[in-house]
Amino acid sequence: MLLRECNITVLDFETTGPVADYPDEPWQIGLVVVEKGKINPAKSMDRFLYVGDRPISPYVPGRHARIRHVLKKSPRLVELWNEIRVFIHNQVLAAHSTGTEKKMLGNVFPIHSEGAWIDTLNLSRQVWPGLVKYNLDSLINSLGLQYRLSNLCPGRKPHDAFYDAMGSALILETILEEPEWCNITVSQAVKLSKKTPKLWQHN
Repeated sequence: MLLRECNITVLDFETTGPVADYPDEPWQIGLVVVEKGKINPAKSMDRFLYVGDRPISPYVPGRHARIRHVLKKSPRLVELWNEIRVFIHNQVLAAHSTGTEKKMLGNVFPIHSEGAWIDTLNLSRQVWPGLVKYNLDSLINSLGLQYRLSNLCPGRKPHDAFYDAMGSALILETILEEPEWCNITVSQAVKLSKKTPKLWQHN
């Protein structure tokens, strides 16, 4: 099946980082659906998550320090299952570097850490070889997507889960507009998402 004919859920977690005896936990989740090759802003989700009074690593980015009072009143990820299920059950999933997203999702919903995952970081390295950097912010700027991203996420900044998920979705949408990549299949995209040659490791 062609990737552009699927509904793909792009997700991002912002996390606490591991601190002392506390594990790495998510404090925000953002999800955006790319529907038949195009972002559908109406199919999206943005939620803060409960982390209680546990410490958050001073090295992780984001606005967590300013909203601890909000996080203390937010639901746990497991409590959002009925809301999240429509986004992740039997869906192709995507993220910009999938490691954190697969881990955080798998910790709570183990079955959904498997299946078809698309890594927009690894795909971008193959679609646009030769760029200096492939992190999310650099790609957004290199591809001229900042204006559209700002319109889709007004007032948001990098290291906000909804902003980053939307940015990853824009990159995926742009990949599927490339003439040589518009007919990539799901299985091809999954396979290429796992391809990480040594020459990329410094980027």
